[in-house]
Amino acid sequence: MPAPKVHSPEEATPYDLSSLLHLPASEERIRRFVDMMIAEEKKPGKRSWMAEVLPYLTMLSSAPAAGEKGPSVRFRLEVQHVHSNAIGHMQGGCVSTLLDYVTSLSLGLMNEPGFWFFLGVTRTLTVTLLRPIPIGEVIVIEGEVVHAGRRLANLRGRITRESDGAVLAVCEHEKVNSDPPASVIPVEKSKL
Repeated sequence: MPAPKVHSPEEATPYDLSSLLHLPASEERIRRFVDMMIAEEKKPGKRSWMAEVLPYLTMLSSAPAAGEKGPSVRFRLEVQHVHSNAIGHMQGGCVSTLLDYVTSLSLGLMNEPGFWFFLGVTRTLTVTLLRPIPIGEVIVIEGEVVHAGRRLANLRGRITRESDGAVLAVCEHEKVNSDPPASVIPVEKSKL
C-alpha cells in the first residue's frame, strides 16, 4: 500500500485522515488537527460555532502519561466579547465547549487508529463554574486523560486564571470510542 498523501492544513479537513495518520500520537498531531479545523472554518459555507473559539486558542504544552497522571494538554485563551453573555462574563456554553474540546484533545497524546483516533463522542460532560470569567481575562484550559479503555474514557478538565492560577471552572467528561476497527483504516505504521 502506498504511503498516505500528506496535506497541508490549508488543503486538509479535520476528517482527512491521511494528513494525520503518519504522525505518532503527539503534540504535533494535536497542533495539526487544530490548524486543520481553523483552516476548515475559513472555507465558504463551512463556518461553525467553533469559528469564534479556535482563532483565540493557543496550545501551551502537553505531557505524556507519567506515574498516576494521564496524558494532558494545556491551552491559553483571552476571553473576547464574542465569548460573553450580556453582563460581560464568559457564557457557560462557551466554558463547556472549551472544556469539551480541550479534554478531548488530551486523547491525542495516546490514540492510534482503532483506539480513540477520532477522539470519541461525549457521553456525559459535567461542568462546574466556580467564578465568573470576564471579558479580557486570560485563561488556561487544561485537559487530562484519567482513564481510557477500549470503549470508554474518563477525562478531567479545568480552567484557571493565568495571572494567579485561581480555578474558575472544572469538568468531568466521559466519552465513548467511535472509531471503526483499525483493520478498516488504511494505515502504514509510522517510521518515526
